[in-house]
Amino acid sequence: MPARTIKKTLLLGIGNILLSDEGLGVRAIESVREGYDLPKGVECLDGGVAGLSLLPAIEASGHLIIIDALVSDRPPGTLERVEWGKAKEAKASALAATAHQIGARELLALAEFEGRLPPTVIIGMVPLDTAPGSVLSSLVSAAMPRLVAAIIGELERFGHRIKKRRTHA
Repeated sequence: MPARTIKKTLLLGIGNILLSDEGLGVRAIESVREGYDLPKGVECLDGGVAGLSLLPAIEASGHLIIIDALVSDRPPGTLERVEWGKAKEAKASALAATAHQIGARELLALAEFEGRLPPTVIIGMVPLDTAPGSVLSSLVSAAMPRLVAAIIGELERFGHRIKKRRTHA
């Protein structure tokens, strides 16, 4: 039996690291890069607030996982997993405008309009503090391992084998 072909997965962290918890998507990508050996089929991209310039990378991927701070009435630190098809149908989406040049919702809608949006999942966390500052709130920092575990779980769901790096004491 031939080996199953796994499509390239783009792991895209977005957010403004100068607005505390708004940058949690970028910080989560950093944690994944530092803590795990990712296979060739996974690309990590710090999308920051790059907006439309992210479109080519999104359209070139086979699967897309976006990590971002999410607008929600749920308590800060709450993790949410949203599939794009369900997110775009919601009246008040978790992908409401944030401090990016162009919101994730608009970016995904544009890729979809062009017929080049891969299967997409948004994994995010409700921020506590989005005031100016380059450090995550203690609540979001404490929840970061759960966010990273959710990201790794999603990569494995897409068929990737992920190895945790050994830490030396």
